Order: sequence, then C-alpha cells, then structure tokens
Amino acid sequence: MSHLASYEAWNAELLAGALGGRANTYQQLRAKHGSEFNQAEVDKRKPHSVDQVLAEYANHLQQVMELAGRMPDEVFRQVGTIGWYGPEYCLNDFLVYTNYGHKREHAAQFSMWKDRLAHAGLGGRGRDGQLGDHEP
Repeated sequence: MSHLASYEAWNAELLAGALGGRANTYQQLRAKHGSEFNQAEVDKRKPHSVDQVLAEYANHLQQVMELAGRMPDEVFRQVGTIGWYGPEYCLNDFLVYTNYGHKREHAAQFSMWKDRLAHAGLGGRGRDGQLGDHEP
C-alpha cells in the first residue's frame, strides 16, 4: 500500500504542476533514483501504521480527483506534455496507467496478502499493525 500511496502523491503533484502549481518533486526523485525510488518510498512509510498509510493514500486520491476535475480536457490530451514518459504520450496516458492499470496489477497481491492474514487468524491485519511482508 505504501507503494501505491507514493504513486498517488506523484499523481497529485503531476496534476498540480500541470495546473501551474507546485514543482513535481516525486518526478525529480524518480528520475534521480530510478529503480530505487519505489523501495525508498516504501521504506519511508514503514514506521507508519496501515491506517496512516491508507489515510495518506486517500488524501492524495482526493487531491487527484479534485485537480483532475479542474483540468481542461485539452490539457489531458495534449501530446508531449510529459516528455519524461515519452514524447508521444499525453497526461491522460500516464494517469490512466497509474490510476487504473497500475492499481489493477497490484490488486491480486492485496487479495493474496489478505487471504494469508485471514488464514493466520489475523483478520486482514498484521500482528504489529505495520506495513510490510507479514508472514503467518
């Protein structure tokens, strides 16, 4: 969930930037750290409880929805606005992937994790309330 919370924060920054708001710190971090970006974002959230990370995710998702509602359609569809993703792509391409495709990819992992915890008698939560790999 920490991984998805970081992507939701990235989406919120990306939309805010497209509307003339804050700089895209997440994009800069991802460019600088490459494949280590994901692990760094997960590690940053390890001290937080599941509920805290879910609240962070929900907060960023709310921001994404509000910002997307303010975005003119032509900005979503304008090719080349996110050159770092590829010159032939538009903002809509990236957001469809990260807000649907990416989450769908992880849905099976959440289902398996929940089943493992339920099987261990933990009712869908880790023993310590922390994020990470919880073995029964």
